[in-house]
Amino acid sequence: MKTAAKVLVGAVLLAMVLWTTTFLYWHVRILGAIRTMENDPSSDGQHAAQDVLNEAGCRSLPYLFEALNPNKSAEFLTGATIHIGFIVAAPGEPILYNPKVAEWLKQWEVTKEDPPDVRRRKCEGLRAWWKENGARAHQVWRIWSKECLP
Repeated sequence: MKTAAKVLVGAVLLAMVLWTTTFLYWHVRILGAIRTMENDPSSDGQHAAQDVLNEAGCRSLPYLFEALNPNKSAEFLTGATIHIGFIVAAPGEPILYNPKVAEWLKQWEVTKEDPPDVRRRKCEGLRAWWKENGARAHQVWRIWSKECLP
């Protein structure tokens, strides 16, 4: 009986270490990608950051919604809202020419042409949506999966 308990404790500890390691791995990568999106306007930097966020899938959602600040650059907000739209609007579906994604972006995408009050309204609306729907859109405990949306 003691051996079985030791094996069980060892398995639980191993699972905890693996989960924590995976969480920290994605945490560091996603924060780095968002920082790159904010600070490196070059197309290479933007593409590298978007690749990381695409790899992360829904794991990037809490970070992207948290980063929505209307005082940030329009370029960053455009990239962030487009990325959020592709993940949230049509999970598991092709994203190119997807009418659900197009409709979502029409309502929520921040563009360079948006005046500050519109930018603020969109950021506040998106953050309110996340507060209400975030738990359904992404479960933090499912860190091993990039597809959390139903």
